[in-house]
Amino acid sequence: MSKCKKTEEIYFYLNLLDRQVKMPDENPSIGIILCADRNNVEVEVALQGSTAPIGVSEYSYPIPQKQIKELINNELSGNKE
Repeated sequence: MSKCKKTEEIYFYLNLLDRQVKMPDENPSIGIILCADRNNVEVEVALQGSTAPIGVSEYSYPIPQKQIKELINNELSGNKE
């Protein structure tokens, strides 16, 4: 699925949530996009023309050193988890 399609899907679910679930006294739903690598051009183009509040943030998921060593050893020995 292309990044633009994913953005359209986020808007679809935000609109559906606001229409079907949100209570009258609640604020509009917001979307959050987590990016492993924040490419400003891609994010700007994907969200161009958007009026919905969407947060964009870069994230990383650190793997503990012990797990890295186990993964490498498993790959080298041919073991698959």
